Amino acid sequence: MKTTNLKWIALTLSTLLVFQSCSRIMMGIYGIKNPDIEDSVSLVKYCEKKGINTNNLYTLGAEDNVKILNLIGGSIPDIMIFNSHGQLIPYADKNFCNAAAFSFIDSLNSKKDFREDTSISYSDLADKMRNLNGHLNAPQMNPETNYYIFIFWTKWTGRLNKTHVIPWENQALSNPNAKVEVYKVNMDMQQYWKISKEDYMQNLQKSGILK
Repeated sequence: MKTTNLKWIALTLSTLLVFQSCSRIMMGIYGIKNPDIEDSVSLVKYCEKKGINTNNLYTLGAEDNVKILNLIGGSIPDIMIFNSHGQLIPYADKNFCNAAAFSFIDSLNSKKDFREDTSISYSDLADKMRNLNGHLNAPQMNPETNYYIFIFWTKWTGRLNKTHVIPWENQALSNPNAKVEVYKVNMDMQQYWKISKEDYMQNLQKSGILK
């Protein structure tokens, strides 16, 4: 094999490692073209196998799934953080590397104020939450909680659930300076939606998430 080919392979592998460890994974280039359909059994089985806590799993209805994916730019995994007043706190500018979420979660402090965003509120999102069987199951605000973190994840992002989703939750729950609650929202296609893959993909395309 020529040296130039070896260098090209090394560069490609390095780029992929950086891409997966820092950048958000865009849906159009990471397996969403033929998504698996999940249900409560497959999701719990996957989480138990990967060491993901199953006590706080949620999903969204088909329309809300697309709306929220559009709001986070079609990138997975990602998080939304809300303060005790239900206001969204952006952890970084839009299109910024989601690695910023790690340091931001650590910086959460009950005595600090953060910049707020009015694009969506806690109740706007929480009222859309469903359990793994598709029944509405809005998590209620707790007067003792300082921050609420919604983690958006999928099975198809693979290793990022180990390197991002699990650490994000652990960081939040072990934060010594604030009381933080975490909700993990699975964004895979759900069996209870009763729609075809083709219709779902068309909805993603219409919303601009997929080109």
